[in-house]
Amino acid sequence: MSSPYQDPSQPPYGQPQPPYGQPQPPYGQPQYAPPPPPYPQPGMPYGQPAPYGAPGMPMTVAQPNGLALTSLIAGILSLTVCGTVAAIVAVVTGHMGLNRANQLPPQLARRGMAIAGLIMGYVSIGLTILIIIIAIATASNGSTTVQ
Repeated sequence: MSSPYQDPSQPPYGQPQPPYGQPQPPYGQPQYAPPPPPYPQPGMPYGQPAPYGAPGMPMTVAQPNGLALTSLIAGILSLTVCGTVAAIVAVVTGHMGLNRANQLPPQLARRGMAIAGLIMGYVSIGLTILIIIIAIATASNGSTTVQ
């Protein structure tokens, strides 16, 4: 039973209405047909990029070299406060940071920090060994007095 006053562009009474802002399909097509898949563009093997707010492909982002920063901080501490323990940490993390810097792009490598931490760590170890040698030499030099 259709009313003589019904607008032909509207679906008949009792039919679900399309979502607001969606164009109505022409007559003869189903009401809620899925849109055709987009054609992939050149350089985009997975089709169209996802719109803002929609889940897309997970991105893996390379992290900057934290070992190089650790080596630099431990190297500074080894020369100022902590001594031998921080020097060993600086040397170990400096070598690990240099190995990691070879695997990262140059803007994330922080190669200079790793080298600076290594240098300060080795200098601190060298100074510690030198102080120990001087302490042993002075202690053994003045302790033998015969009367």
